[in-house]
Amino acid sequence: MRPLYSNVSRFIAYKFPHGFSYAYISPTSLSWSRSHYRINSEGAIRFSFDQVFNNSKNSLVYGMYNDEKPSPQRLTGKESNGPWWGHMKGIFAFPENKSGFWMIHSVPKLSEKFDAFQFPPTARHYAQHFLCLSLSFDTLGDIANQLLIARPLIQSFNLPDSVASRFPALQLVLENKGAHNASTNKSVNLTTLGGELQLLHFSKSNKFGQDLYKNWIALELNSSLIAECWRHDRNDLPSDCSGDFWVRNALHLKWPSSAEASFNSTVDHSKWAVTDRQVDDRRQWICLGDINRAESQFHRGGGAMCINNSTLWKLFYDIIHVVENCPLPHFSALPLVRPWLTLVPADRM
Repeated sequence: MRPLYSNVSRFIAYKFPHGFSYAYISPTSLSWSRSHYRINSEGAIRFSFDQVFNNSKNSLVYGMYNDEKPSPQRLTGKESNGPWWGHMKGIFAFPENKSGFWMIHSVPKLSEKFDAFQFPPTARHYAQHFLCLSLSFDTLGDIANQLLIARPLIQSFNLPDSVASRFPALQLVLENKGAHNASTNKSVNLTTLGGELQLLHFSKSNKFGQDLYKNWIALELNSSLIAECWRHDRNDLPSDCSGDFWVRNALHLKWPSSAEASFNSTVDHSKWAVTDRQVDDRRQWICLGDINRAESQFHRGGGAMCINNSTLWKLFYDIIHVVENCPLPHFSALPLVRPWLTLVPADRM
């Protein structure tokens, strides 16, 4: 199996709403580029999945997970009918003792039927994100430990005995078994193949009980954040300007002419955040992951992969067009509701 786009350490794609067109960032990109492929039929995303589907070797290690339940007979593990699984979607695949990839995305029911790449028609309406990273085989141990905390719903997998004995946590993950002594949250440093990107992965269990962004990522990155998450019901969290580090919600995104797109967070199913207004490039982070800013997500496992890279940070920061301001201070003791919030163009923040 080749890494995504042979010898490429990572790939980021952003599907636009109301169709199947998308923009992408490659390792050499200095701007967003609109793909001439349709994401449901051709291009880098399908290529990555096809590497797994078309591989007949039993030595391939892979796991595909998605929180949208497929038909019950396709679930694995004894606890497959409970509400224990994390709010997370992705796939990882590694030939034994060789480099592979980990893709984190936001598409429900993507390739629910395992034998072929299938982009669900239901995902046409919403924007979606994809982060694909080429990683060394040894990284599987860290991936397993992080997923053991968040507990994704594994839909299909293959695990050779030799790999299971080397990474016992991976077998627990792939068989949808939890660990009784698992932490409620943990972060781990990772590096893409060749050392091009420095990564920090956050993973929380369903017992974390707080906002992933405000109560953990902002604190660990030592920075305020702007978060782009799906805004669709009354449980959504408002912008929060309490404490040392704020977390404000992006409400509208606008791409440059190289990609040509503009839409609200109500039609964006992606989940990501950037550090806010950083001059110091050591604190310019972009995080893409699993969790929305909503009370309902406090008790769902999931996480985010954060990347410390000034180019990627700027590409995401610059598409934020409107943010949700925080409630006025004298209303702080009252329930936080939208009529008290104002819209602030990003260039006036």
